[in-house]
Amino acid sequence: MSAPAMGTSKTAHTDSSNKKKKGPGTLATAYLVIYNVVMTAGWLVIAVGLVRAYLARGSYHGLYYSIEKPLKFFQTGALLEILHCAVGIVPSSVVLTGFQVMSRVFLTWAVTHSVREVQSEDSVLLFVVAWTVTEIIRYSFYTFSLLNHLPYLIKLCIVQYKQLLSSCCYGFLLKQMQFLFASVGCRFSALRLTCAATETLFENVYIPPNFSLFIRK
Repeated sequence: MSAPAMGTSKTAHTDSSNKKKKGPGTLATAYLVIYNVVMTAGWLVIAVGLVRAYLARGSYHGLYYSIEKPLKFFQTGALLEILHCAVGIVPSSVVLTGFQVMSRVFLTWAVTHSVREVQSEDSVLLFVVAWTVTEIIRYSFYTFSLLNHLPYLIKLCIVQYKQLLSSCCYGFLLKQMQFLFASVGCRFSALRLTCAATETLFENVYIPPNFSLFIRK
């Protein structure tokens, strides 16, 4: 009697393990694919907007105004990633994802939107371009991974992206601090410093090691 019971227990344990390894259901996968495709397209729109504005003006000054609306829309749309974690259709930590997303939303609305003088700063392009490149690669990666078809070019971009952020983290922090203290006045410096420190921490420490935000192993 004990042998069959043990075999049954092992079978049940195996079935339970297989269930845990499975990804989101068909409906959830379809939703995540659509979400990632839309977000990829949105950040591509931002990238094209930056290039077109630069070619039209012949200068990078004030390029933020050319992509202000889509930037706010798609960066705010990333709040759904917290919901995805909370309801369990993705395996990432709600806390870590929340910090990552909210740091960007804070920088977008509480700083750049609220402090008008910041919008005309050339250094704003530093994080806008960084976000644009990052998100196009990231959402493309998620989309193709969900479809079980990851092109070599995307894999190469992921590897290069990790190496780039690892080598540039310190320089990026210095650039952000330089931007903060060189901008419109001392009364905004503390706010910008807090924002930049938060953004640098969660952009350069959290994202590179974890590209499984929407993918269950």
